[in-house]
Amino acid sequence: MSANKDKGTRHETAVVNYLNKKLGRITEDGRFKWPIDSRNIKRQAQTGRKDVGDIWAYPFILEAKDEARHSIPSYIRQANQEALNAGTEYGAAVVKKRGANIADSYVCMDLRTFARVLESLRRP
Repeated sequence: MSANKDKGTRHETAVVNYLNKKLGRITEDGRFKWPIDSRNIKRQAQTGRKDVGDIWAYPFILEAKDEARHSIPSYIRQANQEALNAGTEYGAAVVKKRGANIADSYVCMDLRTFARVLESLRRP
């Protein structure tokens, strides 16, 4: 495995573990609570020609990025396309902050996506 691929895998795994723990879906020793269901955050294996994102966090597809130089516009375009490919509502990029804890990563989306998230949260 290349160094960049390994770094990306570590970042994806850290994001998945952090979100599952915060959402109460994983035990302190790192095991999923039963029953395992669609609310669990998981890394997605790539299948087929169309990329469907790095992490499934329904209703989001997350594109995880751990790069020295950030390209936010391209990350957001990629996340939106992968959400479309996967048939989910929203795409967002999780960008690692250098030298910081995983909880300090940035979650980036365009304003259009954010407005749709707000709209869905405010529905009666």
